[in-house]
Amino acid sequence: MSTHDVWGGAAIAAHRLHSELLAIGEESTMFVLDRHAAGRGVLTFVPPRDFKSRLIRTVRRKSLARELGRHAKSLPADGELFSDDRSQHGQAPLRQMPLCDILHLHLISGFLDCRSLFEWIPRHMPVVWTLHDMNPFTGGCHFDAGCRKYRDDCGSCPKLGSSEEKDLSRQVWQRRQIAYGGMSSNQLQLVAPCRWVAEEVQHSSLLGGFPVTVIPYSVDVEAFAPRDRAFARNALGIPQEARVLVFAALNVSERRKGFSLLVEALTGLREDPNLFLLVVGGHAAVEQIGIPCRPLGYVSSERLLSIVFSAADLCVVPTLQETGPLIVIESLACGTPVVGFPAGDMPEMVRAGDTGLLVPSGDSAALREGIRTMLSRPDRLAEMRIKCRHVAVGEYSLEIMARRHISLYEMMLERN
Repeated sequence: MSTHDVWGGAAIAAHRLHSELLAIGEESTMFVLDRHAAGRGVLTFVPPRDFKSRLIRTVRRKSLARELGRHAKSLPADGELFSDDRSQHGQAPLRQMPLCDILHLHLISGFLDCRSLFEWIPRHMPVVWTLHDMNPFTGGCHFDAGCRKYRDDCGSCPKLGSSEEKDLSRQVWQRRQIAYGGMSSNQLQLVAPCRWVAEEVQHSSLLGGFPVTVIPYSVDVEAFAPRDRAFARNALGIPQEARVLVFAALNVSERRKGFSLLVEALTGLREDPNLFLLVVGGHAAVEQIGIPCRPLGYVSSERLLSIVFSAADLCVVPTLQETGPLIVIESLACGTPVVGFPAGDMPEMVRAGDTGLLVPSGDSAALREGIRTMLSRPDRLAEMRIKCRHVAVGEYSLEIMARRHISLYEMMLERN
């Protein structure tokens, strides 16, 4: 179950797992609220259209908007998400739930009503929940920016700009506490894309008592593969002699993605006449960067993304807080080294001298020097491109990820 099929990193990761399970002969159905692409075995929730159902949805939607709207004036303008645990759809999606032996939850914000879902789940059904972000164990934020109030009971939420102890985040936390209370540690299994998430959830007052397994994200190493660099640059209209950086995020303006820090880093590199920046994602403000830049918008085609990565010398990932950025695995699979901050599983994937370079988090000057150092050694970059591809194929293929999930499913069926 996932709110989207392929919109955003969490949905893409879920869809890749679903597709690979089908490819190796397992039965899998993906149940979503919003479908954005054609795909086998994907079912879309159809909201009931009778008058009573439409009226109830409208009332719920307005009620949820009103509660969040109370914080409208104090919400920080950082583009980051805050999601209620409730949904305008209430119990309706549960009535269309396909039959299954194991229920695997992904990012479900805005789709499923948390309390209704956990009350509905039969006591004999194993449940796996992949923590694509921190939202399942917080009072509504998707990343806490270090506030750590999820370790207690939330309240006075910085993401809401709130000073009230019993604010919306406390209410969300309390409803989730009730919802999770009926689950046993044998029935609910958490999956973390990286060790950082696994460590954070173990400190959680909501989900800290449940077992967690680390299974990294994966990539189709055939779709994401090195393409001819000259062809890639011609296709994107980039000078062949350029030294190309690529930055990618679903929402470029989201503060934690670090685009503003990249812009700061680039201010000290403007003397390089050959520097060129590619930006993938929405809401990119590129007017003041000061170097040639091409905003490509949201790119859904894996083939086109592989061309973008293949055209670049470096992928820059200055994210401040992250689970497992797919952008890194995709870049490595295309043979493009990465420079960035040590967030999430970046230290596991970006290995100094082999697949890239990490610098102190939030330090734009260090990021600048990291970019300059990497670009100053083209021979070393050529060697690293080979190692990047080797790591992606050997450790982050779809089949490796799917097989690990199958082992987890089998273990849960045995103990339930």
